[in-house]
Amino acid sequence: MNITLIEANAGLWKPGVFTRHSSFEPLGLEYIGAILQQEDYDVNILQQKNKSADKFLQEILDTKPDLVGFSTMTYNFPLSKSLANVIKETDSNIYTVFGGVHISSHPQSIDDKVIDYGIVGEGEYVFRDLIKALDKGQDPKKVKGIVYWDNGIKFTGPRERIENLDELPFPLRAKENLEETIINSIMYPSRSDQNAVTSIAYSRGCSYGCSYCASKNIWGKNVKWRSAKNVVKEIKELQKRFGTNTLFFTDLTFNVNSEKVYELCNELKKQKGDINWYAMLRIADSNGRPLANKKLLKAMKDAGCSKVSYGIETVIPEIQKDYNKPLSLDGIREILEVGDSIGLINKGYFIIGDPRIESKETVERTKKIISELPLDDIRISFLTPFPGTDLYEQYKSENRITTDDFARYSSDELILRLDKMNKNDLEEAQRDIFTSFILNKNYGNRRKSKIKRFPHLKKSYDEYLEFLESGEDYQNA
Repeated sequence: MNITLIEANAGLWKPGVFTRHSSFEPLGLEYIGAILQQEDYDVNILQQKNKSADKFLQEILDTKPDLVGFSTMTYNFPLSKSLANVIKETDSNIYTVFGGVHISSHPQSIDDKVIDYGIVGEGEYVFRDLIKALDKGQDPKKVKGIVYWDNGIKFTGPRERIENLDELPFPLRAKENLEETIINSIMYPSRSDQNAVTSIAYSRGCSYGCSYCASKNIWGKNVKWRSAKNVVKEIKELQKRFGTNTLFFTDLTFNVNSEKVYELCNELKKQKGDINWYAMLRIADSNGRPLANKKLLKAMKDAGCSKVSYGIETVIPEIQKDYNKPLSLDGIREILEVGDSIGLINKGYFIIGDPRIESKETVERTKKIISELPLDDIRISFLTPFPGTDLYEQYKSENRITTDDFARYSSDELILRLDKMNKNDLEEAQRDIFTSFILNKNYGNRRKSKIKRFPHLKKSYDEYLEFLESGEDYQNA
C-alpha cells in the first residue's frame, strides 16, 4: 500500500508580522510515517506551504496513493476536506483518513462522504493498525481510536496513551521538508545562520486546563516523557544527517517537571555539541506557584537554550480568570528579568479579545505593561473558541461565535462578538500593542543593553528588525 501524508495550509506558511513568525516541519506526520515505514509501507510526506491548491493536489496524485492521510488543525480542515473531495472524484478507491487536533476535538466533522475514517487521540499506532486492517481486508472498525460515519457518528473507543515514548522510531524526516523551516523572530542563531531548523518533542501532553486550549483532546491531561538519552540520540542524528544547528521543542509546557529538564540539560552538556534550542515554558502553576527560576533557566542556558517563550496570555487579572491562568505581574516581571540577565531571549504570547471584559481601557493597560516588561519578542493572538475547548461550548451557548467557517479559526482573526469593542477596534488594538512595543524607547534601550552584555545577539536583533521592516502590514501600521 502506497501512503501519502499531507499538511494542507496554503497562505499560512507565509509569516505575518503581527501573527506567526516561524515555519516548521509536520512533526506529527513524520512520527506516523516512521511507524508505517517500520511496517515496510511506502510513505510520502508533503506540505502545501504556499503552493496553490491545484499544484498541491497534483503533487499528491503524482505519488499514486492508495491512501491519503490529512493532518488537521481547525483552520486547515475545510481546505483538507476540499482536497479530499477532489481526490475521491479522481479515484474513489483512494482512502482518506483525517487526524490531528481538530478531529480529536470535533469528531463530528467527519460527517462527509469524502472522509473515510478519523483518528482520535495519539495517532501512530491507531494509524498503523488501520492501515494493516485495510491492507489485509480486515474490518477497520475493530481498531480502537477510529471514528467514522455510518448513519451517524460511530466511535470504536479510545486508544490507551503510549506509555514508553522511547519505543517510537525517530520521525521520518526528509531534507526537502527542512529546507524552508525557519524561526523568523529573534533567535540565536539568527535567521541567516539557521540550518535545518527542526522540531523535536521531549514530552507529550499538558497537565493544565487553560480554557482556550484543545490539547487535552489528543493527550488527555497526563504528560508522558521520552528519556533524555533518547532525545539527545535524536539530536545527534539530526546534526549528522542534516547539519541541524537550531531546535524548537514542541512541548506544551517544557518545564512542567523540573527534574526532567535537568536530566536533559545534563545529557546535552555531556555531548558538548553545537546546538541551540528554543522551548515554551510556564511561569507558574494553577495556584500561582513558580515553575521557573534562575537555577532552571541557567541550566537550560548552559545546555544550549537561547530562547524561551511564556504563555502570559493577559496581564489583566479579570481576564486571567476567564482563561483559567492566574499570574501575578510581579511574578511575570521577575522571571523575565532573570532570563534577560543571563542572556536568554524572552518571548511573550498574549491573547486579546475577551468578549465580556476587553475594552479600550484594558487594551491601554495591556499596551503600557507589555512595553515595560523585559521582553524581546511578542505575539498577539485573538481569543479563538476552538472546538473541544471550554470556551467553545460557553460562547456557542451565548451566541457569541460569529462564524461556523473553520477556515477562520486561526487565532489571526476575531470571530467573537465583544460587549465593549468591535472587530475593527480589536484589529487596530493588535497593531497598536505590537508597534508600540517595538517602537517604544524602553525596547530600544533594552535591546542596546542586551547587545552590549551579549554581543553575539546583535545579528539576531538586526535580522529580526529587518524582517519586521520588510512586512507590508508593519509598514502600514
